[in-house]
Amino acid sequence: MRHIINRVLPIAAAVLLAGMARAQDPYVTDLQNALGFSSWPGQGGPLKQGFAFQLSDYPALSGYAIVNDDIALAHGSLGVIRNLTLANGSQSINISIGVTLATTDDSHILFLDTLVVLELDVLETLMRGDLNGIPAGDLSFVYQGTTRGNVGGYVGFMRNNVMVVIANANPDNPTTVDLYQLATAIDSKIVAMPSLTVTAFNATTPLITAFSAASSSLQEAEGVSTTVTVAYSDPTGNSAPLSRLFIANGNLNVRDAGGSTVMVSASSTSGTVPLELVVINTYLQFTSQSIIFTVSQ
Repeated sequence: MRHIINRVLPIAAAVLLAGMARAQDPYVTDLQNALGFSSWPGQGGPLKQGFAFQLSDYPALSGYAIVNDDIALAHGSLGVIRNLTLANGSQSINISIGVTLATTDDSHILFLDTLVVLELDVLETLMRGDLNGIPAGDLSFVYQGTTRGNVGGYVGFMRNNVMVVIANANPDNPTTVDLYQLATAIDSKIVAMPSLTVTAFNATTPLITAFSAASSSLQEAEGVSTTVTVAYSDPTGNSAPLSRLFIANGNLNVRDAGGSTVMVSASSTSGTVPLELVVINTYLQFTSQSIIFTVSQ
């Protein structure tokens, strides 16, 4: 089962959705300067619709099962990241797939954001794979000292507006899967997808067709709630299943049973409070819409 979570990572605690202001972590800026970000290949290129990872597409992963599948919205001003953990007995692999919404450059920034979360000394730990005989994507990163035949436990690459990081999840019992071969297999599927303009990309994102409250006024009283109607669709007809998330930053309580309505009640915050609906398709494209509630004591 895929879970959608509002994972607030240190790099972007206030960044949740597209259209909101994004403060870039100073460490990301430092990495851009140190790693020659402005000359990275693939910037300014066309977009891909995204990427829908399917375990069954990769024979090398035979015997593995998905034991965790989350979508993180902490980088939502650029796109979203799907975090998977695959397990086969005591061996496990982490795969993170990020899709950005506006430019290919943003997938590069999203990749740098993931390095901040790893809290490792990037300049001492990683090297450019594409410059050292280990190409994947428009550019790639691997552990220093590794080779194409043995990349060890980490491969990260960016192709168009898609970012992929594959890592061994259990250093005490490393996976026998060739992570570089897996990376190139995923990359080939991304390459095979049609290249899109921003307009064409936007035309394939989910559509929110209804998001309205029976009443926009709430009281901070137990048992007082209102009904919110929700409807959305997939304009492509082939990007389902669609997942949804309601974000209120703890200011509203949302009871969501997965139907066409949800129940919303106030918590302990008075004043005007937004409720955000985010709808994400299987390619990790998303759209969002908000309504405002007035909460009184």
